[in-house]
Amino acid sequence: YLEPTMEPEPLEKITVLVVEPGEIPYVKEIESQLEFLQSEVGGWIEAIYPYEDPVAIICNEDGKINRLRPNRAIISEETGEIIDIIAGKFLVTGLTDDNFGSLNETQIKKYSEKFLYPESFMRFGGQVIRILEDLPKPKESVVDKLKTKPQEKKEPVPKKKVKEEIR
Repeated sequence: YLEPTMEPEPLEKITVLVVEPGEIPYVKEIESQLEFLQSEVGGWIEAIYPYEDPVAIICNEDGKINRLRPNRAIISEETGEIIDIIAGKFLVTGLTDDNFGSLNETQIKKYSEKFLYPESFMRFGGQVIRILEDLPKPKESVVDKLKTKPQEKKEPVPKKKVKEEIR
């Protein structure tokens, strides 16, 4: 007795915003399964929901314990105070009824602007101070590096004919 073979279900892709320490956020399409989310943040995931919008921030659960580089502060929309500082790379995802989902264009724009500037932090007088850094220069893509630059065409230098003297 042979059972019919079942093809695996296609993996669902979601559009997320990736925020890395010291970098400008960028949009990426990733698989929505747990192992792919863990791979993106480099460990066990923790989801936090600091905003009223249907979005989640997915970060490395042990980012602070593992001394990952501080990335961005989560600021209270009511008081303007720092609620938390996320360490390491994190994702901003949309939310569906029962899972993480794609961000829509409005959310991408809003959270790209919210997390646009890389941040540094320092302790001063018992408080944590947040410092907005300058925007980093865009990185040259691998494709750009591989493109050959057009070279100037050089005209061949004519060879001078040497006159032979007959003696």
